[in-house]
Amino acid sequence: MRTLTAALLASVLLAGCSVGETTQSGANLTARQRMPLDDPAWTTRFDPLFRKYAKRIFGVGFDWRWFKAQGIAESGLRPRVASGAGARGVMQLLPATYEEIAGPNRAWLSDIEEPRWNIAAGILYDRYLYDLWDDVGSDRLNRFAFTFASYNAGRTRTLRAQDRCSGVDCGVWS
Repeated sequence: MRTLTAALLASVLLAGCSVGETTQSGANLTARQRMPLDDPAWTTRFDPLFRKYAKRIFGVGFDWRWFKAQGIAESGLRPRVASGAGARGVMQLLPATYEEIAGPNRAWLSDIEEPRWNIAAGILYDRYLYDLWDDVGSDRLNRFAFTFASYNAGRTRTLRAQDRCSGVDCGVWS
């Protein structure tokens, strides 16, 4: 797990240094619009949402800070950022993915633009992916590593990478 933690930390640290970020309207963000990594509002602003939805969706026992780190890596916790591929919000969800997740949860997932719903949908999507990785064993952190890889690269690419591995246990993230 040391490798995953180091990679996640590197992603988190680099998230505040991205170049060429845009708002959803396509305008480039200025240095002033990007929150510095030590800004108190940046570091705690969405904590209650990450805590609430991590507990609601994953239950007790999952550290909500994994999801916050994911939000930092995805968007730098900036709710108005859109990727070139069209992913939006704190958790950088594609609108089609958001609609798929929101469908059965429409009563409380109303708007991809709203940070609380974007965070909730991102964690719901993590749960969906986590449940798909039941074949990599019962180690929760290992399953979570495959979940993060799938969230970022896609489940198909993650499966393809797992198929290509040889000489090691391909069901263990290292």
